[in-house]
Amino acid sequence: MSYNNTYQNNPNLWGNRPNNLILMFENDFKPNSNVLDLGCGQGRDALYMAKKGFDVVAVDSSNTAIEQLLEKAKKEQLTNLTAKCADASNFNLQSDKYQIINLYNLLQFIGKDNSIKLINDIKNNLPPNGFVIIKAFTTSDPEYLKNNTAVRTFFEPNELKELFNGFKIRHYIEHVIKDAGHGNKPEPHYHGIVELVAQK
Repeated sequence: MSYNNTYQNNPNLWGNRPNNLILMFENDFKPNSNVLDLGCGQGRDALYMAKKGFDVVAVDSSNTAIEQLLEKAKKEQLTNLTAKCADASNFNLQSDKYQIINLYNLLQFIGKDNSIKLINDIKNNLPPNGFVIIKAFTTSDPEYLKNNTAVRTFFEPNELKELFNGFKIRHYIEHVIKDAGHGNKPEPHYHGIVELVAQK
């Protein structure tokens, strides 16, 4: 799914505020950590973390989003942020390089096999005490019942938690939320959501 047109028409589609899981745990992150933001969109999380002094690599398949992110970073004079237009699901993870890996609203777009492969790559390459942050869709999502092929990964109850067996689960919740609407889907709608913050 390409967000290029949507991002072009909505330069601030998801807002400026970073995701709730980063805000919840930012005081636990080691200062000057390397951050990898996969599926960064227009960069609300990446920009926030860079402003906090972290070294950030942001990756998204939308060249429009990456251009917008780089423009914002330039205005903010953020030299500790690198942005790349690439397929986040095939990003080549270097062992022990990133202490924080953010996958917020990415996995539902990349297919279940690719999601599991990416999770396993992260588990194998995250350094000790490193954090992984995930928000994704569950089988409680209405789109799952519709067989919506635009959404390609839905997690079964407790599936994501079980995938991180052996990690310290710092936060885990599954629930159905009401989304007030956003740029490409402005009407209110519901999502089945899983949130996970795990530490190696």
